[in-house]
Formats: sequence, structure tokens, C-alpha cells
Amino acid sequence: MKKSDTTVSIKNYSNESKVIKCYKRYAPLYDLLFGRVFQQGRRAIIKEMKGIGTKDVLEVGVGTGLMLPMYPQDVTVTGVDISKEMLDKAQEKVDSSRTAAVSLMQVNGEQLPFPDNHFTCITLPYTYSVTPDPIKLIKEVRRVCKKDGFIIIANHFSGVHSPWAMFEKIVSPFATKIGFQSEFSYQTYVENLNWNVVKSYSCNLFGLSRIVVVKND
Repeated sequence: MKKSDTTVSIKNYSNESKVIKCYKRYAPLYDLLFGRVFQQGRRAIIKEMKGIGTKDVLEVGVGTGLMLPMYPQDVTVTGVDISKEMLDKAQEKVDSSRTAAVSLMQVNGEQLPFPDNHFTCITLPYTYSVTPDPIKLIKEVRRVCKKDGFIIIANHFSGVHSPWAMFEKIVSPFATKIGFQSEFSYQTYVENLNWNVVKSYSCNLFGLSRIVVVKND
């Protein structure tokens, strides 16, 4: 087990600084607020990952490390997050006895410091709609994902049938303060992208979130 504090320079400092400040506030309470309520989606990510049979995974937006204990012991895990405070919490969840390494890095997901075609599987647990530039994030994720590798997303999307539709409209003006985009179009950020979606299904309470599995071909 090892920890790295690699930090990538940021072009859009204003937006990024807002995200950093937001998650600095959330870090002490994140597990309590967002742990159990989103756990079904995390379990679904792990199930899909096990079905792929990968031995390496990059988790973009590892946060406080809620998924770290869920990864198989023999899978090498690289976890990146923009927030040092969140990573400090994640470090506490790393099992030093596991057979494969876990590396945690302070990194902006929109500027990943990895070579092209590097990871077999990339997971984004509730990360897609909290980054300043979601399309840039996905371009970076696809760049570092191997050809015929897999990208597994758990996220809230608007524009799909859900009892949360009214909630989206109510909280939309406060989205930046809350730390996520409440109106995050499934059509814009999934259907309209030139990629191969092999699975898409709802998860979490009342279908709040969706699992999207993409083959990077």
C-alpha cells in the first residue's frame, strides 16, 4: 500500500476552487450523509467490475474511500480525488493486508496524469455531475482507458422517468452550493456521446441514480 500526493495544475481555477471548498466542508460528514443512501449503486459498480474480470481499476472521485473495502483483494486500485480532506478519510479505509496495491492521489479528474490506454476498468461513483466540465472529464477517462476496456458510472441523471423530477427543478438554483448538478441530462451526457453503452439501469431509492456501463471501443 502506498500513498501519493501528486497534484495536477488547474486551468479553470475558479470552478475548481469551488469544488475543493465544497468537499472540504463535506469531508467530515460525507460518509454519514451519502454513505448508506448511495450504497446500492456502489455495490452495482463492484458487481459490474467483477463481471469484467479486470485486475486493475482507476476510481475517479474516490472521495472518502467508501468503495475501497469493496474492491477484490487481488485488484490493483488507483484512486484519485481533487480534495485532500476527502483523501485523508479514504486513506483510513485502505486495508494494508490486501494482496494488490492501493494508490491514492490528489488529482483533478479533468487532467489525469496517466498515459493513454492505461487502465482496463475505470469507475466513476457519483463523480460525473460534480466536476466543472463533465465532457472534459469523460474525454480524459476515455483517453486513459484501454481500448475495449470498460467505464462504469453511477450517477444521477435528469430526463429519465423518475419520481425525483420535481426535486431536480426545486434544487437547481442551489446546485453549485450543494455540490452537484441536479439537472444533469441523460440525453446530453450519455445518449448523445459517441460511445458504446452496453448497459444502463436504475439504482438507489426510487431510481435516484443510474448505472451506465460503457465499452471503450
